[in-house]
Amino acid sequence: MKDFISKNDVSNSYKEAFVNAYVHYVKYHGLKWKKPIYLRAERLPNVPTTEQVHTIIANSGREARSIFKEIREIIKS
Repeated sequence: MKDFISKNDVSNSYKEAFVNAYVHYVKYHGLKWKKPIYLRAERLPNVPTTEQVHTIIANSGREARSIFKEIREIIKS
């Protein structure tokens, strides 16, 4: 199983999720398995553009819209 996971051409975070799912399978069936460790690559957070923020505000409900507008004004200052 370790060879199958390691040879897949996917990200380390996907491999880590696959390993975690397999760990649950192993525990359920009472098997033993040494879990390999995959380190996730550091990424910058996804920050929405000003246009995306305006779209979110325009498509939200009345209460949420006012909250989003207040947050937007706080962040601007």
